[in-house]
Amino acid sequence: MYWLFMPFKLTDPGVQLVHMRIDTLDTGHIADVIALTFDDVGDTPSNKYEIYVDQSDHLIKKWDFYADRKQEKPSRSWPWDNYKSYGNLKLSANRSDKGGPTNVIIYESLPDSTFLEL
Repeated sequence: MYWLFMPFKLTDPGVQLVHMRIDTLDTGHIADVIALTFDDVGDTPSNKYEIYVDQSDHLIKKWDFYADRKQEKPSRSWPWDNYKSYGNLKLSANRSDKGGPTNVIIYESLPDSTFLEL
């Protein structure tokens, strides 16, 4: 869920957000860096992410992953780019690092049989 819809999950119960600093993205744009941690929810409550929110368009452009929130340096970083509109949603998919979600399709509606047949 977080690989595609993380921006929409930031206010979920148990999610803690703290503004850490202002930083410069590789593009030269200025970003607010927000730490995202969890209060004993989910499968990996000790993880931490730092998300980079571009101040010019307010889209998340990068996230750093910390396997343990006490780490000083991230275990890995990923871009959030190649945003595309899917109806009323703007999502980051088919990212430049070839990671994350690909071939995203958002349906306007589905037949009832979709939920009745396995």
